[in-house]
Amino acid sequence: MKKILLTALLAYGVCATANSNYQNNFTNPSVVAIAKSDVNALCKSIAANDIITVKKLLKLGEDVNSFSGGMTPLMYAARYNRVEIINMLVAKGAKLKARDSRGNTALVHAQRSGAKKAEMLLTKLISEKKKQKRNKKKRK
Repeated sequence: MKKILLTALLAYGVCATANSNYQNNFTNPSVVAIAKSDVNALCKSIAANDIITVKKLLKLGEDVNSFSGGMTPLMYAARYNRVEIINMLVAKGAKLKARDSRGNTALVHAQRSGAKKAEMLLTKLISEKKKQKRNKKKRK
């Protein structure tokens, strides 16, 4: 009888621990999970913060404004607070005001995910772009 009781308690403890670990994978903010299978290599590399692969893909001519999994690469970089990658994408012509299917820009993705550095950088870049447009209008 003792063996059955000990086995049952041990099995319960293993199941409870496994269930706890399973749930933590969904609540831990450091875990990057992309559920959609239609996400391209560039966006997966951005989410994983694989800067070397991002540089290679950009050098090979990957489209910085294509949608993948419903978002542009800039939106992924903003969402995951990848400041260095944001700079690379903008240098390659990423559109700052592109919107996803819900009308969200990269700046909104940064704000909603709490990516403060990305939010500050995007705000600065948008402001600079507005100044450039105003200066062009004054010259004409």
